[in-house]
Amino acid sequence: MRIITCIDINRGKVVRLTAGDFAKVKENTTNPVEQAMIFNDNGIEYLHIVDLEGSRKGVFTQFDVVAQIIQKTELKVDVGGGIRSLATIKKLVETGVEYLNIGTMSVTEPTTLFEWASEFGHEKIVPSFDCSHSQLCIHGWEQKTAISVNDLLRIYFKMGFRRFSVTDVNRDGTQSGINLNFFGNLINRFPGLQIIAGGGVSSLADIINVAGLNLFGVVVGKALYENSISINQLKEMQYALQKNNTLS
Repeated sequence: MRIITCIDINRGKVVRLTAGDFAKVKENTTNPVEQAMIFNDNGIEYLHIVDLEGSRKGVFTQFDVVAQIIQKTELKVDVGGGIRSLATIKKLVETGVEYLNIGTMSVTEPTTLFEWASEFGHEKIVPSFDCSHSQLCIHGWEQKTAISVNDLLRIYFKMGFRRFSVTDVNRDGTQSGINLNFFGNLINRFPGLQIIAGGGVSSLADIINVAGLNLFGVVVGKALYENSISINQLKEMQYALQKNNTLS
């Protein structure tokens, strides 16, 4: 299982939200590139970048930041937030991102993602589902839909998708513990999926418990910035998972 560090960017700064609430933004003193270099220099392998402004406006804005991080580090970078056009996807793929998380359009325009996956590959185009009690949220989590994550997973599975990013919005940034029942139920319903879980990680115990679900990855954000988990602990945990052959 991959342990994936996270950088959320708003107005050029590294920030953390609580339960997706833009009124509860906490800024960090380091800029995104500096933070990525800190992760890289401390042995971290994976980085998830979210353009929060882009997710709200519907236009990805962090091309330069992503390019600098890829050029200056050895991190395997995935990105999300406002990726809603073919031109954006092409530019990010050319920049060297590992895969792209598509949120709003994965809910509102699934057929477009089917086309993008045909062109760029199913491992490059990753549907990103932000969930509030199993119901999907769009437009930077600010709009809740009546669509169930289970229904969309079933549709995408039939169309050849296997890797998905799934975030529990209600727990994201709360450090209240990851919702093991929620993610466990998803794996039980769809045992062939590679699910990247996000939302609520507060301790190493959470990561160990998630690894027991055989997920593809888990995103760790606020717990790092609040020093609930150290970078060195994450590195050691990733090494232990690799040694035990549990890394997907």
